[in-house]
Amino acid sequence: SSGINAEYGVQEHAAESSALLNKAYTCLRDPYCRARTLLKAKNHNPNITVMDSEFLFDMMEFNDQIEMCDDAETLTQLRIHNEEALAELYSQFEKYFKGRDLETAAERLAKVKFLMQTRERLELRAEVIG
Repeated sequence: SSGINAEYGVQEHAAESSALLNKAYTCLRDPYCRARTLLKAKNHNPNITVMDSEFLFDMMEFNDQIEMCDDAETLTQLRIHNEEALAELYSQFEKYFKGRDLETAAERLAKVKFLMQTRERLELRAEVIG
C-alpha cells in the first residue's frame, strides 16, 4: 500500500512539473509574457497606472481608422503599421530593461498591450471586410 502511495506521489509530482514546464515554455515563446516576467524578476511592478495622453489619443485615432476601414488594402497597411510599432516598442523595452530603466521599460510594455489589443481589432475588422 505504501508503495502505491509513493508511486502515486511520484506521478503527481511529475504531472505538476510537466505543467509548470509547459507554462514556462509558453511564456518564453510569448514576448509580452516574457517581458512582464523579466520585470517581475527585478521586483518591478509591470502594471502602469498612468499612460502618456498623446499615445492614448493616437491609439483612439488609429482605432477609428480601423473601424472606418472598408477595404483590404488599407487594412493591410494598418496591420503593417501596427506590427512595425509593436516591433519598435519591444526593441525599446529591451533597451530600457538592459539599461536598468525599469519604469520606462514597463511603460513601453504597457503600450505593447494596447497594440496587441489593436492587433485583435484588426483581425476582427478583416473578418467583417472579408
